[in-house]
Amino acid sequence: MQALRTDGFISGWRDELYPVLSSFHEAPVMLVERAAAVHFGIKAYGVHVNGFVRQPDGGLSLWVARRSLTKPNWPGKLDHIVAGGQPHGLSPSANVAKECGEEAGIPPELAATARPVGAVSYTTISGSGYKPDVLFCYDLELPPDFDGEVSDFRLLPVEEVAAIVATSTEFKTNCCLVIIDFLIRHGYVTPEQPGYLQLVAALRSGDCS
Repeated sequence: MQALRTDGFISGWRDELYPVLSSFHEAPVMLVERAAAVHFGIKAYGVHVNGFVRQPDGGLSLWVARRSLTKPNWPGKLDHIVAGGQPHGLSPSANVAKECGEEAGIPPELAATARPVGAVSYTTISGSGYKPDVLFCYDLELPPDFDGEVSDFRLLPVEEVAAIVATSTEFKTNCCLVIIDFLIRHGYVTPEQPGYLQLVAALRSGDCS
């Protein structure tokens, strides 16, 4: 891995290890640098948190972040308030707590209320490689006066977030799956709408194991 990094084939080095396995609770056969995973088609996991607020009228709003332009992946794209890869040696809930503190300044006692609500899966094929991913999804209800500690956060009505997902490529691609899952679970996308079942099935189109 270090040689490939030195030769410029692997960029965005994280000094973070990913397990090589076919199912989440298996013992890994080895560990690899996170940035190398995509080049070897290694199945990876992550956590995404829907940070939402209940409005006085009964509606919901979602906190949306803007990724830094210096990020190695998806620079400048819209993102969840909290999202991150799942490293070896850390449970998903512990990873959520860590990412909440690092990315959004969410205190531990509030981060601990994040509720696991399922998972989405997909496979990306690109010039970088073959990328099968599973994302553990969490809902975190935040108080109306929450403002975090990161400057480029916006609180948007969920209908506006849905419109951005439906009509643009502003969001980091995998965030769209997690947001659509949120919209379905909270009744914003209903069985009466054409394509509902196909959409539900597509959220776990990758190997979800």
